[in-house]
Amino acid sequence: MDKLNLTVVARNAALFRLPFYNSLAEKGAQIFIVCTKDHSAIKDLLNPNINLVSARHVLGLCFPSKPVVSHQGNKVVVAFNIELMPWVAYKFGLKNVFLWGIGYGNNRVGNIVRSLIISKSRGLISYMPSGLRLAGERREQSSFLVNSVFVKNPPVESMVDPLSKKLIFIGSLDKRKKVDLLLRAVSILREMGEDYTLEIVGDGEQRNSLEALAQALELKEVVTFHGSVGLHELKMKIFRGALLCIQPGQAGLSVLESFSFGVPVLTYRHAVSGGEIDNIKDGVTGFFYEKLCPIELALTIMGLSQKPHEISRVADNALRYFKLFANGDRMVERFIESVK
Repeated sequence: MDKLNLTVVARNAALFRLPFYNSLAEKGAQIFIVCTKDHSAIKDLLNPNINLVSARHVLGLCFPSKPVVSHQGNKVVVAFNIELMPWVAYKFGLKNVFLWGIGYGNNRVGNIVRSLIISKSRGLISYMPSGLRLAGERREQSSFLVNSVFVKNPPVESMVDPLSKKLIFIGSLDKRKKVDLLLRAVSILREMGEDYTLEIVGDGEQRNSLEALAQALELKEVVTFHGSVGLHELKMKIFRGALLCIQPGQAGLSVLESFSFGVPVLTYRHAVSGGEIDNIKDGVTGFFYEKLCPIELALTIMGLSQKPHEISRVADNALRYFKLFANGDRMVERFIESVK
């Protein structure tokens, strides 16, 4: 196989992204991960040809502590990070670089800065279609790929049980995910005589306070905190027989992870990340609720549970969507196509 004439520079590496980098490295791409934190835990999980480069911060900007080797005429893709941009401009020249992953946010000034940087670059590879709003004059050279997760063997059929009262949350336990709202909604449902259970997959700064809230709401017997779950097989076991995956606040990649099990997502209509905006079509691949209110969420959950045929139809659509458009292998293919 011909070596892929591609150099990719990223800042740090989340666990879910490692298969993506490894796949590119196997195809011959040069990969540099600029590390601003300890990455010893993932070193053994990376392709040996991937370069980990330590970095230092100066006045809020990030500079690799040793030179990244020449890209040797390769096309260069840089995972967008404001802190890296001065170094990228010096090292490669912005006009020679594709920026990858930049998204449209709620901060108007931030969007103006991002648009300006994109206008000086070679083009934009957005995580989601909505991100292309920032491409401006570079839109023709720009493209998107569905930001996704790698699943080796997605189930043949949806794992949903439309008659179940088992709910799932998956993601980091931080304020923007609003898991406290979900706990209060489950409490309301139980006060209404509806015996829902909740499986929480993930960890974060709010875990202790959320466990305390579950206990205060007398939900200890029906809410399970699994912590971070790395094994796909264990996640499959947790998702099997669920009714819905509930993402009460911002959801992001959790949407596609749930889709990979054929479990539809219920989330807030006005969330801002591409996971919701671009992947969920209400009543087609998932569902929205209208207000950040536990009563509204509880009533929406109860209403959907009374429509088992609709749950089954949307679950099948979600799994089909993941397999056709959002699996990790397809992400690699579109990434390579975007820079050819």
